[in-house]
Amino acid sequence: MRPSAEVTSLPVGNHVSLMALGSLLAAGVALAEPLTVRYHDQGKYREEGILRFVVEAQEDGTPIEGLERSVWGLLRGDRPVEAQAGITAGAATSVLVVLAADSNFLPDKDEVDANGSPLKKPMSYALDALDSLRNNLGSHLVTVACYNEVRRDPEFLKTNGVASKMSAFTLDGVTSDCRPTTEEVRGGQPRLPTLLLAAAQKWLRQRKPEALRFVMVVITDGNSEEPVQEHWLRSVRNQFGGDIKGWLELYVVGLEDGGDPANLKALARDGVLASAGKREDLPKKVTQLAPLIAGTGIYDVRFTVADRVTGESVSMVVTAQGADGRKLASAPYTLVRLERKTGWLRIVIIVLGVLVGLLIVFVIILLIAAAAEARRRRREEEAARASAPYEGPSRGRLIVRDGPATGTTFHLIEDMTYIGRSPDNHVSIPDGSVGKRHASIHIRDRTYEIEDLQSTNGVFVNGQRVLKAHLKDGDSIRLGSTEMQFRL
Repeated sequence: MRPSAEVTSLPVGNHVSLMALGSLLAAGVALAEPLTVRYHDQGKYREEGILRFVVEAQEDGTPIEGLERSVWGLLRGDRPVEAQAGITAGAATSVLVVLAADSNFLPDKDEVDANGSPLKKPMSYALDALDSLRNNLGSHLVTVACYNEVRRDPEFLKTNGVASKMSAFTLDGVTSDCRPTTEEVRGGQPRLPTLLLAAAQKWLRQRKPEALRFVMVVITDGNSEEPVQEHWLRSVRNQFGGDIKGWLELYVVGLEDGGDPANLKALARDGVLASAGKREDLPKKVTQLAPLIAGTGIYDVRFTVADRVTGESVSMVVTAQGADGRKLASAPYTLVRLERKTGWLRIVIIVLGVLVGLLIVFVIILLIAAAAEARRRRREEEAARASAPYEGPSRGRLIVRDGPATGTTFHLIEDMTYIGRSPDNHVSIPDGSVGKRHASIHIRDRTYEIEDLQSTNGVFVNGQRVLKAHLKDGDSIRLGSTEMQFRL
């Protein structure tokens, strides 16, 4: 694998190119879609405005190289998003190679051709293919496993080794580790889907945290005791995007000589199949797949977004424009719950809004307080007037013995005297339990008759509730919580 390009920032003028792309879309010019978004990360968007996309660029199955020097951009609908991009070619990759070590790849007896010359075992060619692949994988992590028709679990020969530092596997070593021993009963076919799933699960459990791209390469003949379902790898794929970050790719290199072509096709249903008619074609097929397996055409693009793009569901298109003027684009990719941290201007506006709101509340409180103070003063003035000694003619008195106006004396002057809480009454009592116009006292021919004016709390004379009653000197009158004494 060629080394990854350094991260480069786009020049300031790149937004002009993005506007041109937006204009093309608005004008109805269709762009090709050789870009596929394999992974995205918006974890740094809210705080730093960074959107990360890992994009695969292919055309007719061939990786597109050199796009790290292209102008990358984002479109929302037909509008360009103002952003600067940093591009790295490649992605941290973990590769699992699973080798078939059954009797077809490692026959018990040496084979000869029609001329009697010894034939190399298929495993020898598989190991040649593995060596060629290792040379293309560079710094990627490689795990190698094998299976046979006897053991229930795959045998792991190497786990998470750096490809460029790994030693070559020898036929004798692999035969010793992978082929059933003389004590193991040999016969039948391997349980291929079960063995491959077990290998994939163990590989993923031992994954390195920096890996984002996971590639499973199976060199097999497809022979299996149990049927191979077309979506046999679905349970493993479903872990990606949840428990595991990144994505999974599958490549099947199938040996048809002595193998099962139908099973090979089913194995590669969710991946790529390269079929080898003869054992000596295995290295060639792996070499053809090597650029794809190594990750050529993968680009890690980090956009620092200047626009304030937010929304519960935001559709984005990733674009690239090469030096030759060629324009590439992905299919729309939906980002969910896209949020940005509140900017300084927005904070200032919010703070000003809060201050204005507090000022309005403060003014309202002042107005309420002023109204309450005026009401309090009015009540005090009324109470003062009520408590002032009466100097005019009196036909009787009401002396408050209990309640808010205790100690106050009211003189009866009119033939009809009204008693209540309202200041409009002749006898105004500041007691919330007294009705606005609670009762009346009618003076007629030296008789004093008190009447309840349909009050809520009633009129009590000497402890007895009455609707009408004649008063005599010294009687106790209770209205609500106020008790008065009638005196002549």
